[in-house]
Amino acid sequence: MRIFIGVDLPEALKSDIFQLEQKIQEQSYKGNWKPADSFHITLRFLGEIEETEVKSIAEGLRSEIKGFKPFSLNLKGGGTFDAKGEEQSNIRVLWLGVDGDLKALNRLYFQTECVLDALCYPRDHREYTPHITLGQSIKLKGGLNTLAPYFKTLNSSFEVTAVTIFISEVVSGKRSYRPIERIEF
Repeated sequence: MRIFIGVDLPEALKSDIFQLEQKIQEQSYKGNWKPADSFHITLRFLGEIEETEVKSIAEGLRSEIKGFKPFSLNLKGGGTFDAKGEEQSNIRVLWLGVDGDLKALNRLYFQTECVLDALCYPRDHREYTPHITLGQSIKLKGGLNTLAPYFKTLNSSFEVTAVTIFISEVVSGKRSYRPIERIEF
């Protein structure tokens, strides 16, 4: 099973993000765009693990976050990982930024890492950059700066009340993310 841990988003917010994504698609020549049901904030990607390990991870998370309080986040701007070209029009990953109670989100990330450390999963040493992926392998018609007005249209806040374990699987030739365990605060 290909697994990751993240924060699922409310359906109405996923719909708003999808509408934004469609507007951005009109400003691109190509891209691998995410479907609305796949929008989330990743806390930790685990990759391939055994199905039996999911129970241990869920139990560890349940124990570690039981005293956690719900907190608010909102969307803020956009960014890229590995944008290239004269105007940064070739983009490996295009994402929406996250703002709000980042202290709580970073604490949730840290507690997730603690659970995984205790279960002997190797640590991810990259800096944690919370975001919502819109698409990958994108070729824009204009430069990255042409997208700034689109990112300003989303001013959605949402409450984080749980951590979700997702399975990442290929369905009908497309990568799909399905929640398999939701751990409420």
